[in-house]
Amino acid sequence: MRKQYFLSYLSATLLFLAGCSSNDDNSSNNNSNVTAEKFNDISSNTLQTIAIKADGTLWSWGTDAFGLLGNGSAGTDTTIAPAQIMDGSWKSVHAGEYNSFAIKFDGTLWAWGVNNGGQLGIGTMEDALAPHQVGSATDWKRSIRDRDLH
Repeated sequence: MRKQYFLSYLSATLLFLAGCSSNDDNSSNNNSNVTAEKFNDISSNTLQTIAIKADGTLWSWGTDAFGLLGNGSAGTDTTIAPAQIMDGSWKSVHAGEYNSFAIKFDGTLWAWGVNNGGQLGIGTMEDALAPHQVGSATDWKRSIRDRDLH
């Protein structure tokens, strides 16, 4: 069964989410439940979406390849509804192709996902399945914008 999710912006902070799934024989299972969610920031790519809700919590959904969802696991499972991955006071997010970055209001940078070349800057070369703080700096203003691996 293939699952797809769709995003539709109503405004800068209101997001409508709709999901549907299709069977391997291409027949449709249109079980789309449309919900409206308020987010302060959102970023997505072909595999996942990460977002910060209005209460400052960090959420993700999509395919969990390479630990992209930041939920502590990695695999091929797909989450079509937003799932909270961290509490906190998050300011901005960026979903890269194979890794993700987020900045808290305290100015710290956090990263997760593919890290086979140490590109996350977390002091290891292992993939990060959950957000890890990058260094100790507290003056990050914007997340790195990438097209591929860093």
